[in-house]
Amino acid sequence: MKAFVSNSVAALLVVIALVSSTRAAVVLNGDFEADSVSDVPEGASATATNWTFGPSGGFAYGALYDPTGSVRFPGDPNYAGENNAAVVYNTNGFVQQLLGITLADNTKYTLTVDVGNDAAGGAFPTTTDGIGGDARARLLVNGATTAMPGFVSSTASVPTDGTFATWTITWQTYGSEPLAGSDLTIDLSKGTTGGNLWFDNVALTVAVPEPTSMCVFAGAIGALAMRRRAR
Repeated sequence: MKAFVSNSVAALLVVIALVSSTRAAVVLNGDFEADSVSDVPEGASATATNWTFGPSGGFAYGALYDPTGSVRFPGDPNYAGENNAAVVYNTNGFVQQLLGITLADNTKYTLTVDVGNDAAGGAFPTTTDGIGGDARARLLVNGATTAMPGFVSSTASVPTDGTFATWTITWQTYGSEPLAGSDLTIDLSKGTTGGNLWFDNVALTVAVPEPTSMCVFAGAIGALAMRRRAR
């Protein structure tokens, strides 16, 4: 009986996962193309629409660039011409965006970012899972002061020199999340090691179980429990 119930619950969880509602969160100017900068020899701007460079402004920590493909990214044809990206080059620098959504219970968050290894910009910063170390693409809560809870997985790795690699980082919250309702911030940043750190094509998807799925799941669990008691 225990095996029957366990297998039935597992099957129901699979069904719910398949009918979860997935939507793209509002990341504004995720490709950094809202601003026009020259690419001869390399255009640069101290500001990027919808993004904040910090911890102070100007060119102190980072900037919006149109990198010259033959110099910085010779291995990536996407950067041979007009194609903006954000670069963070000084210790503890960041580029951030405060999102128009808040942290919710029972929700899966998946952040994808293209991260570049500058062939002309020094060694790639030390990285671990993309949320720790000195090369970071992560979510923060509570006014960008607290790490996003519920870390699940990361594909972060050091890109081949002169190319970009896509990092996918996932979090999952559950019921009664203590930080539910907190604001969410995308934080693309570097720590104290390495050279230039580039970011592009930022996207966030949010997956929430459909209300009908949750009702079906609750009803099915109740029915299974009653059947077990009857036997």
